[in-house]
Amino acid sequence: MRTSLGFALIGTVVVAAVAVGCSSSGSQQATGASSGSAAKTQAAGAVEHVRVALAVPFTADLPKGWTQTGHAGISVNLVSPQGPYVGVGTDPAPAPGAAEPMPPRLNAQQLADWVASRQYLQPTTVVATTFSKFAAWQVDIRLRDDASATSRCDGNPQPCVPLIRLPSVTLPLGPSHGAVARVIFVLLPSGRTMGVVASGASADDLDGLLAATQPVLDSITFDANT
Repeated sequence: MRTSLGFALIGTVVVAAVAVGCSSSGSQQATGASSGSAAKTQAAGAVEHVRVALAVPFTADLPKGWTQTGHAGISVNLVSPQGPYVGVGTDPAPAPGAAEPMPPRLNAQQLADWVASRQYLQPTTVVATTFSKFAAWQVDIRLRDDASATSRCDGNPQPCVPLIRLPSVTLPLGPSHGAVARVIFVLLPSGRTMGVVASGASADDLDGLLAATQPVLDSITFDANT
């Protein structure tokens, strides 16, 4: 797996199937039947349309050279050749510090507010938005310079601060020094929450991160029937 500078969402198992090559823009939405393994059809320079078989499946359009790793059924990273990536995780929950009580189950908006309230982060204001046509809340984060990052986080080679956990994943997820992330919590009609993160760029380069990842973010379409 390609390592990143900060908020790493995923481990190391390839989980998603690639459906067909297409020449559409990153904002096109489509659905299709899941196949099960990584069979690829891609013309040179084409955008690759993929269906990812998480507990809540989704489709996305990946530029040429992007790869996929993850925890089967739980999370996936869509990784660019240059390093920035988009991670998608099922049913995220808070990962409080050892001295903090575990909060009750939080919905998507409450999760975004909880992340923005962490004293070790420099967050932006939580913004209500839409993602894949569903209500969502997003916040951009980076670690404070004086934050103590000493933990191990899933898929992150750097010392981190635990922030989010996913079902059945042993290690928490969290940011390291030197990186910026856009974190989005999406509320599905079923009441489930999906976590989406864009990261892999240095802490002072949010514009570069979004330039690399926004087309993929815009293309993600969750299966509303799940």
